[in-house]
Amino acid sequence: MNFKMRKSTIIICIALAVLMAGWTAFVVLDALVFESASTEQPIVGPTVSRDPAVSRAPVSVDWDDESSSGEVTEEPDESRDDESEPNESGEPSSPAESSASHESSAPPKETSKPSGQTSKDTSKQSGDNTSTASDWSLPDGTSKVIGQYRDSDIAIRITQYREYKSDIYLADITLSSPEFLRTPLAKNTYGKNIREKPSTIAQSINAILAVNGDYYSARQTGYVIRDGVLYRKDGYRHRKCLAIYDDGRFEIVSEDKVSAMELLNRHAVHVLSFGPAVIVDGVVTADDKTEILDTTSPHNNPRCVLAQIEPLHYIFMVVDGRTDVSKGMKLKDVGEFLKTFGVTQAYNLDGGGTAWMYFQGKMINHPSVDGTYFGERSVSDLVCIAKG
Repeated sequence: MNFKMRKSTIIICIALAVLMAGWTAFVVLDALVFESASTEQPIVGPTVSRDPAVSRAPVSVDWDDESSSGEVTEEPDESRDDESEPNESGEPSSPAESSASHESSAPPKETSKPSGQTSKDTSKQSGDNTSTASDWSLPDGTSKVIGQYRDSDIAIRITQYREYKSDIYLADITLSSPEFLRTPLAKNTYGKNIREKPSTIAQSINAILAVNGDYYSARQTGYVIRDGVLYRKDGYRHRKCLAIYDDGRFEIVSEDKVSAMELLNRHAVHVLSFGPAVIVDGVVTADDKTEILDTTSPHNNPRCVLAQIEPLHYIFMVVDGRTDVSKGMKLKDVGEFLKTFGVTQAYNLDGGGTAWMYFQGKMINHPSVDGTYFGERSVSDLVCIAKG
Protein backbone atom coordinates (compact mmCIF):
# COMPACT_ATOMS: atom_id res chain seq x y z
CA MET A 1 0.00 0.00 0.00
CA ASN A 2 2.76 2.42 0.96
CA PHE A 3 4.65 1.47 -2.19
CA LYS A 4 1.62 2.29 -4.34
CA MET A 5 1.19 5.64 -2.60
CA ARG A 6 4.86 6.49 -3.08
CA LYS A 7 4.62 5.48 -6.72
CA SER A 8 1.56 7.69 -7.23
CA THR A 9 3.31 10.58 -5.48
CA ILE A 10 6.37 10.18 -7.71
CA ILE A 11 4.18 10.14 -10.85
CA ILE A 12 2.35 13.28 -9.75
CA CYS A 13 5.63 15.06 -9.01
CA ILE A 14 7.04 14.10 -12.41
CA ALA A 15 3.87 15.32 -14.13
CA LEU A 16 4.02 18.64 -12.28
CA ALA A 17 7.68 19.03 -13.17
CA VAL A 18 6.91 18.40 -16.85
CA LEU A 19 4.08 20.96 -16.74
CA MET A 20 6.29 23.54 -15.05
CA ALA A 21 9.07 22.95 -17.59
CA GLY A 22 6.58 23.29 -20.44
CA TRP A 23 5.14 26.50 -19.04
CA THR A 24 8.62 27.96 -18.50
CA ALA A 25 9.57 27.08 -22.07
CA PHE A 26 6.38 28.72 -23.36
CA VAL A 27 7.02 31.93 -21.42
CA VAL A 28 10.65 32.10 -22.59
CA LEU A 29 9.66 31.39 -26.21
CA ASP A 30 6.88 33.97 -26.03
CA ALA A 31 9.31 36.58 -24.74
CA LEU A 32 11.89 35.71 -27.40
CA VAL A 33 9.34 35.86 -30.22
CA PHE A 34 8.02 39.27 -29.15
CA GLU A 35 11.51 40.55 -28.43
CA SER A 36 12.52 39.52 -31.94
CA ALA A 37 9.54 41.38 -33.37
CA SER A 38 10.22 44.36 -31.13
CA THR A 39 13.85 44.66 -32.15
CA GLU A 40 13.09 44.75 -35.87
CA GLN A 41 14.34 47.98 -37.35
CA PRO A 42 11.30 50.29 -37.61
CA ILE A 43 10.57 51.34 -41.19
CA VAL A 44 9.67 54.97 -41.71
CA GLY A 45 7.13 55.59 -44.44
CA PRO A 46 5.71 58.77 -45.99
CA THR A 47 4.93 61.24 -43.23
CA VAL A 48 2.22 63.85 -42.89
CA SER A 49 3.47 67.43 -42.79
CA ARG A 50 3.01 69.24 -39.49
CA ASP A 51 4.47 72.48 -40.77
CA PRO A 52 2.44 75.34 -39.21
CA ALA A 53 3.23 77.47 -42.26
CA VAL A 54 1.18 75.18 -44.52
CA SER A 55 -1.99 76.95 -45.66
CA ARG A 56 -5.22 75.04 -45.02
CA ALA A 57 -8.87 75.82 -45.49
CA PRO A 58 -10.45 76.41 -42.05
CA VAL A 59 -12.91 73.80 -40.86
CA SER A 60 -16.58 74.69 -40.66
CA VAL A 61 -19.28 72.99 -38.63
CA ASP A 62 -23.05 73.12 -38.51
CA TRP A 63 -23.65 73.88 -34.85
CA ASP A 64 -26.69 75.93 -33.89
CA ASP A 65 -26.20 79.00 -31.69
CA GLU A 66 -27.26 77.18 -28.53
CA SER A 67 -24.78 74.32 -28.85
CA SER A 68 -22.04 76.73 -29.93
CA SER A 69 -22.41 78.87 -26.83
CA GLY A 70 -20.52 76.48 -24.59
CA GLU A 71 -23.60 75.46 -22.62
CA VAL A 72 -24.65 71.83 -22.16
CA THR A 73 -27.93 71.25 -23.93
CA GLU A 74 -30.39 68.44 -23.37
CA GLU A 75 -32.95 67.45 -25.92
CA PRO A 76 -34.90 64.34 -26.95
CA ASP A 77 -33.22 62.15 -29.55
CA GLU A 78 -35.58 62.76 -32.43
CA SER A 79 -34.06 59.94 -34.45
CA ARG A 80 -36.34 57.51 -32.58
CA ASP A 81 -40.11 57.12 -32.79
CA ASP A 82 -41.60 58.61 -29.62
CA GLU A 83 -44.26 55.90 -29.49
CA SER A 84 -41.76 53.03 -29.72
CA GLU A 85 -39.78 51.71 -26.79
CA PRO A 86 -36.71 49.46 -26.89
CA ASN A 87 -37.49 45.79 -26.33
CA GLU A 88 -35.95 43.75 -23.52
CA SER A 89 -32.75 43.14 -25.50
CA GLY A 90 -32.26 46.88 -25.89
CA GLU A 91 -32.83 46.75 -29.65
CA PRO A 92 -35.20 49.14 -31.42
CA SER A 93 -38.72 47.76 -31.68
CA SER A 94 -39.02 48.57 -35.38
CA PRO A 95 -36.63 48.67 -38.37
CA ALA A 96 -37.70 52.24 -39.08
CA GLU A 97 -36.05 53.38 -35.87
CA SER A 98 -32.64 52.06 -36.95
CA SER A 99 -32.81 53.73 -40.33
CA ALA A 100 -33.57 57.20 -38.96
CA SER A 101 -30.88 59.83 -39.51
CA HIS A 102 -29.25 61.73 -36.64
CA GLU A 103 -28.95 65.48 -37.00
CA SER A 104 -25.22 65.53 -36.21
CA SER A 105 -24.42 64.27 -39.70
CA ALA A 106 -25.54 67.56 -41.23
CA PRO A 107 -23.01 69.24 -43.55
CA PRO A 108 -20.61 71.69 -41.85
CA LYS A 109 -21.08 75.43 -41.82
CA GLU A 110 -19.10 78.23 -40.17
CA THR A 111 -20.33 79.88 -36.98
CA SER A 112 -19.12 82.92 -35.06
CA LYS A 113 -17.62 81.06 -32.10
CA PRO A 114 -14.15 82.38 -31.23
CA SER A 115 -11.17 80.33 -32.42
CA GLY A 116 -9.98 77.64 -30.02
CA GLN A 117 -12.90 78.07 -27.61
CA THR A 118 -13.80 75.02 -25.57
CA SER A 119 -17.15 74.47 -23.93
CA LYS A 120 -17.20 73.27 -20.36
CA ASP A 121 -18.37 69.76 -19.50
CA THR A 122 -20.73 70.06 -16.55
CA SER A 123 -20.86 66.34 -15.85
CA LYS A 124 -18.98 64.90 -12.87
CA GLN A 125 -15.48 63.57 -13.33
CA SER A 126 -15.75 60.02 -14.65
CA GLY A 127 -14.17 57.23 -12.70
CA ASP A 128 -15.39 58.71 -9.41
CA ASN A 129 -16.61 55.71 -7.43
CA THR A 130 -18.65 57.97 -5.14
CA SER A 131 -20.93 59.17 -7.95
CA THR A 132 -24.18 57.43 -8.81
CA ALA A 133 -25.93 56.57 -12.06
CA SER A 134 -28.13 59.66 -11.79
CA ASP A 135 -24.97 61.77 -12.05
CA TRP A 136 -24.28 60.72 -15.63
CA SER A 137 -26.93 58.46 -17.15
CA LEU A 138 -29.80 59.85 -19.28
CA PRO A 139 -33.41 58.78 -19.80
CA ASP A 140 -33.81 56.25 -22.60
CA GLY A 141 -34.02 57.79 -26.06
CA THR A 142 -32.50 61.16 -25.10
CA SER A 143 -29.19 62.90 -25.77
CA LYS A 144 -27.22 65.94 -24.68
CA VAL A 145 -24.14 67.80 -25.88
CA ILE A 146 -21.50 67.47 -23.16
CA GLY A 147 -18.52 69.22 -24.73
CA GLN A 148 -17.11 70.90 -27.80
CA TYR A 149 -13.87 72.39 -29.11
CA ARG A 150 -13.28 74.66 -32.05
CA ASP A 151 -10.34 76.32 -33.79
CA SER A 152 -9.46 76.94 -37.43
CA ASP A 153 -8.22 73.35 -37.94
CA ILE A 154 -10.27 71.19 -35.59
CA ALA A 155 -13.94 71.03 -34.64
CA ILE A 156 -15.15 68.49 -32.08
CA ARG A 157 -18.61 68.07 -30.62
CA ILE A 158 -19.26 65.33 -28.05
CA THR A 159 -22.79 64.09 -27.49
CA GLN A 160 -23.98 61.59 -24.93
CA TYR A 161 -26.79 59.31 -26.11
CA ARG A 162 -28.97 56.89 -24.22
CA GLU A 163 -29.79 54.04 -26.62
CA TYR A 164 -29.94 50.24 -26.35
CA LYS A 165 -30.13 50.64 -22.56
CA SER A 166 -26.56 51.94 -22.74
CA ASP A 167 -24.66 55.19 -22.31
CA ILE A 168 -22.99 56.12 -25.59
CA TYR A 169 -20.39 58.88 -26.00
CA LEU A 170 -19.96 60.06 -29.57
CA ALA A 171 -17.36 62.58 -30.73
CA ASP A 172 -18.12 64.16 -34.11
CA ILE A 173 -14.80 65.41 -35.52
CA THR A 174 -13.97 67.59 -38.51
CA LEU A 175 -10.33 68.32 -39.42
CA SER A 176 -8.67 70.60 -41.94
CA SER A 177 -5.81 68.08 -42.36
CA PRO A 178 -5.15 64.41 -41.48
CA GLU A 179 -2.03 65.45 -39.58
CA PHE A 180 -4.15 66.15 -36.51
CA LEU A 181 -5.16 62.49 -36.16
CA ARG A 182 -2.37 60.91 -34.09
CA THR A 183 -1.59 57.44 -32.69
CA PRO A 184 0.89 57.86 -29.81
CA LEU A 185 2.55 54.95 -28.00
CA ALA A 186 2.90 54.53 -24.25
CA LYS A 187 6.17 56.11 -23.11
CA ASN A 188 6.74 56.97 -26.78
CA THR A 189 8.15 53.44 -27.16
CA TYR A 190 7.14 50.29 -29.04
CA GLY A 191 7.46 46.96 -27.24
CA LYS A 192 5.87 44.27 -25.12
CA ASN A 193 4.35 45.18 -21.77
CA ILE A 194 5.07 48.88 -22.27
CA ARG A 195 1.97 50.52 -20.85
CA GLU A 196 0.98 53.84 -19.40
CA LYS A 197 -2.14 55.52 -18.13
CA PRO A 198 -4.03 56.78 -21.16
CA SER A 199 -4.39 60.27 -19.70
CA THR A 200 -0.59 60.44 -19.37
CA ILE A 201 -0.13 59.43 -23.02
CA ALA A 202 -2.75 61.95 -24.12
CA GLN A 203 -1.18 64.77 -22.12
CA SER A 204 2.27 63.97 -23.54
CA ILE A 205 1.13 65.17 -26.98
CA ASN A 206 -1.36 67.77 -25.73
CA ALA A 207 -4.28 65.76 -27.09
CA ILE A 208 -7.62 67.52 -27.29
CA LEU A 209 -9.54 64.25 -27.69
CA ALA A 210 -8.39 60.66 -27.23
CA VAL A 211 -9.67 57.10 -27.16
CA ASN A 212 -7.83 53.85 -26.52
CA GLY A 213 -6.16 52.06 -29.44
CA ASP A 214 -5.81 48.37 -30.33
CA TYR A 215 -3.58 47.39 -27.36
CA TYR A 216 -1.02 45.94 -29.78
CA SER A 217 1.34 44.83 -26.98
CA ALA A 218 -1.07 42.14 -25.81
CA ARG A 219 -0.45 40.20 -29.05
CA GLN A 220 2.51 38.97 -31.07
CA THR A 221 0.90 39.48 -34.48
CA GLY A 222 -1.14 42.14 -36.22
CA TYR A 223 0.22 45.07 -38.20
CA VAL A 224 1.50 48.05 -36.24
CA ILE A 225 2.00 51.33 -38.10
CA ARG A 226 1.92 54.47 -36.01
CA ASP A 227 2.42 58.01 -37.29
CA GLY A 228 4.02 56.71 -40.47
CA VAL A 229 6.40 54.20 -38.85
CA LEU A 230 6.07 50.43 -39.41
CA TYR A 231 6.87 48.58 -36.19
CA ARG A 232 5.37 45.13 -36.83
CA LYS A 233 4.82 43.49 -40.19
CA ASP A 234 3.57 40.08 -39.04
CA GLY A 235 -0.11 39.83 -39.87
CA TYR A 236 -2.79 37.78 -38.17
CA ARG A 237 -4.57 35.23 -40.34
CA HIS A 238 -8.13 36.19 -41.30
CA ARG A 239 -7.92 39.47 -39.40
CA LYS A 240 -8.96 42.74 -40.99
CA CYS A 241 -7.05 45.86 -40.02
CA LEU A 242 -7.86 49.55 -40.32
CA ALA A 243 -5.56 51.59 -42.56
CA ILE A 244 -5.67 55.40 -42.29
CA TYR A 245 -3.98 57.09 -45.25
CA ASP A 246 -2.20 60.41 -45.59
CA ASP A 247 -5.23 61.92 -47.32
CA GLY A 248 -7.46 61.06 -44.36
CA ARG A 249 -9.18 58.05 -45.92
CA PHE A 250 -10.10 54.94 -43.92
CA GLU A 251 -9.76 51.52 -45.54
CA ILE A 252 -10.45 48.14 -43.94
CA VAL A 253 -8.24 45.42 -45.44
CA SER A 254 -7.39 41.76 -44.76
CA GLU A 255 -3.94 41.14 -43.31
CA ASP A 256 -3.66 37.84 -45.19
CA LYS A 257 -4.18 39.64 -48.51
CA VAL A 258 -2.22 42.90 -48.17
CA SER A 259 1.22 43.15 -46.54
CA ALA A 260 2.18 45.84 -44.07
CA MET A 261 4.88 47.07 -46.45
CA GLU A 262 2.31 47.41 -49.21
CA LEU A 263 0.11 49.51 -46.94
CA LEU A 264 3.10 51.67 -46.03
CA ASN A 265 3.90 52.13 -49.71
CA ARG A 266 0.28 53.14 -50.30
CA HIS A 267 0.93 55.96 -47.82
CA ALA A 268 -0.82 54.43 -44.81
CA VAL A 269 0.12 56.63 -41.85
CA HIS A 270 -1.65 54.56 -39.18
CA VAL A 271 -2.68 50.89 -39.17
CA LEU A 272 -4.57 49.38 -36.24
CA SER A 273 -5.22 45.66 -35.86
CA PHE A 274 -8.04 44.47 -33.63
CA GLY A 275 -11.47 44.18 -35.27
CA PRO A 276 -13.81 43.08 -36.48
CA ALA A 277 -14.95 45.54 -39.11
CA VAL A 278 -18.31 47.07 -38.19
CA ILE A 279 -19.19 48.98 -41.38
CA VAL A 280 -17.44 48.59 -44.75
CA ASP A 281 -18.33 50.89 -47.64
CA GLY A 282 -21.58 51.89 -45.96
CA VAL A 283 -22.74 48.32 -45.25
CA VAL A 284 -23.01 46.95 -41.69
CA THR A 285 -20.81 43.84 -41.70
CA ALA A 286 -20.73 42.96 -38.00
CA ASP A 287 -22.99 40.16 -36.81
CA ASP A 288 -22.93 37.48 -34.13
CA LYS A 289 -20.88 35.15 -36.32
CA THR A 290 -18.11 37.65 -37.04
CA GLU A 291 -17.97 38.65 -33.38
CA ILE A 292 -17.44 35.03 -32.34
CA LEU A 293 -14.70 34.50 -34.93
CA ASP A 294 -12.90 37.78 -34.33
CA THR A 295 -13.40 38.70 -30.69
CA THR A 296 -15.12 35.76 -28.92
CA SER A 297 -17.54 38.28 -27.41
CA PRO A 298 -20.85 38.33 -29.34
CA HIS A 299 -22.63 39.93 -26.41
CA ASN A 300 -23.40 43.36 -25.04
CA ASN A 301 -20.07 44.85 -24.04
CA PRO A 302 -18.27 48.16 -23.54
CA ARG A 303 -17.08 49.30 -26.98
CA CYS A 304 -14.62 51.63 -28.65
CA VAL A 305 -15.07 52.23 -32.38
CA LEU A 306 -13.39 54.49 -34.95
CA ALA A 307 -15.60 55.58 -37.84
CA GLN A 308 -15.44 57.77 -40.91
CA ILE A 309 -18.26 59.65 -42.61
CA GLU A 310 -15.89 60.99 -45.27
CA PRO A 311 -12.17 61.85 -45.31
CA LEU A 312 -11.43 64.36 -42.52
CA HIS A 313 -14.89 63.83 -40.98
CA TYR A 314 -14.72 61.18 -38.28
CA ILE A 315 -16.57 59.71 -35.33
CA PHE A 316 -14.99 58.30 -32.18
CA MET A 317 -17.56 56.24 -30.26
CA VAL A 318 -17.29 54.73 -26.78
CA VAL A 319 -20.01 52.73 -25.04
CA ASP A 320 -20.16 51.99 -21.31
CA GLY A 321 -21.20 48.46 -20.39
CA ARG A 322 -21.29 45.47 -18.04
CA THR A 323 -23.20 47.35 -15.37
CA ASP A 324 -26.76 47.63 -14.14
CA VAL A 325 -26.77 51.18 -15.48
CA SER A 326 -25.34 50.55 -18.95
CA LYS A 327 -25.47 47.07 -20.45
CA GLY A 328 -23.19 47.67 -23.45
CA MET A 329 -23.83 46.93 -27.10
CA LYS A 330 -23.45 44.19 -29.67
CA LEU A 331 -21.32 45.24 -32.60
CA LYS A 332 -24.14 44.75 -35.07
CA ASP A 333 -26.16 47.26 -33.03
CA VAL A 334 -23.18 49.61 -33.00
CA GLY A 335 -23.15 49.36 -36.77
CA GLU A 336 -26.86 50.14 -37.11
CA PHE A 337 -26.49 53.08 -34.74
CA LEU A 338 -23.49 54.55 -36.57
CA LYS A 339 -25.13 54.07 -39.94
CA THR A 340 -27.75 56.66 -38.97
CA PHE A 341 -24.94 59.25 -38.94
CA GLY A 342 -23.92 58.48 -42.50
CA VAL A 343 -20.84 56.46 -41.51
CA THR A 344 -19.14 54.69 -44.41
CA GLN A 345 -16.33 52.85 -42.56
CA ALA A 346 -16.26 51.72 -38.91
CA TYR A 347 -13.76 49.55 -37.06
CA ASN A 348 -13.85 47.99 -33.61
CA LEU A 349 -10.94 48.61 -31.23
CA ASP A 350 -10.17 47.17 -27.81
CA GLY A 351 -13.26 47.39 -25.60
CA GLY A 352 -14.24 46.03 -22.21
CA GLY A 353 -12.61 47.81 -19.31
CA THR A 354 -10.19 49.44 -21.77
CA ALA A 355 -12.93 51.40 -23.60
CA TRP A 356 -12.09 54.99 -22.68
CA MET A 357 -12.66 58.53 -23.93
CA TYR A 358 -10.78 61.66 -22.88
CA PHE A 359 -11.57 65.26 -23.73
CA GLN A 360 -9.74 68.40 -22.66
CA GLY A 361 -7.99 66.83 -19.68
CA LYS A 362 -10.86 64.66 -18.40
CA MET A 363 -12.05 61.10 -18.84
CA ILE A 364 -15.69 61.48 -19.79
CA ASN A 365 -17.05 57.92 -19.81
CA HIS A 366 -17.21 55.24 -17.09
CA PRO A 367 -14.98 52.20 -17.84
CA SER A 368 -16.12 49.06 -16.09
CA VAL A 369 -15.07 45.48 -15.48
CA ASP A 370 -17.81 43.26 -14.04
CA GLY A 371 -19.82 46.25 -12.86
CA THR A 372 -16.97 47.95 -11.00
CA TYR A 373 -16.16 51.54 -11.95
CA PHE A 374 -12.56 52.57 -11.92
CA GLY A 375 -10.32 55.30 -13.22
CA GLU A 376 -8.02 54.18 -16.01
CA ARG A 377 -6.55 50.94 -17.29
CA SER A 378 -2.98 51.34 -18.50
CA VAL A 379 -2.67 50.73 -22.24
CA SER A 380 -0.03 50.54 -24.95
CA ASP A 381 -1.43 53.10 -27.40
CA LEU A 382 -4.12 55.68 -28.17
CA VAL A 383 -5.89 57.34 -31.08
CA CYS A 384 -5.93 61.10 -30.58
CA ILE A 385 -6.82 64.43 -32.06
CA ALA A 386 -3.92 66.74 -31.28
CA LYS A 387 -2.00 69.74 -32.58
CA GLY A 388 1.74 70.32 -32.59
